[in-house]
Amino acid sequence: MRDRFQAALDRLRTDPVADGSKTAAIGYCMGGGIVLHMACHGADLAAVASFHGALPLATAGLGHDVRPTARLAVYHGEADEFVTMDDARAFRAALDATDADLLFILLPGATHGFTNPLATERGKKYGLPLRYSERADHASWDHMQQVLRAAFA
Repeated sequence: MRDRFQAALDRLRTDPVADGSKTAAIGYCMGGGIVLHMACHGADLAAVASFHGALPLATAGLGHDVRPTARLAVYHGEADEFVTMDDARAFRAALDATDADLLFILLPGATHGFTNPLATERGKKYGLPLRYSERADHASWDHMQQVLRAAFA
């Protein structure tokens, strides 16, 4: 996973359409865990945003000697049953030990998948605790835009 992420980042930095000096990563669910994990393990990123991310994946193998250099913006649903509040507390404790630049935004009432307009329908279809929240979706996206503007200022 780390090698693939780094290869994509390296490719992006050499693309003539992109500004390789201004890189950030955004991820949802497992992707949210991956972008956080990469930032926590030294990927050269200005900012990272994770939406209902896999927080245990983010800190897997993280030691006290590793300090993320990116600003980390984590948008987490308070009612997420896949990544529980215990998981969120463990994630925050691991990052507090590294003195990371962490913005942890807890979204009241939001469940896993809160950014996906199809989450409610899929949750019902498969018996999963998923629900779209327009309020959480828009609030987290708008906040992330501010984080990116600040990171690239």
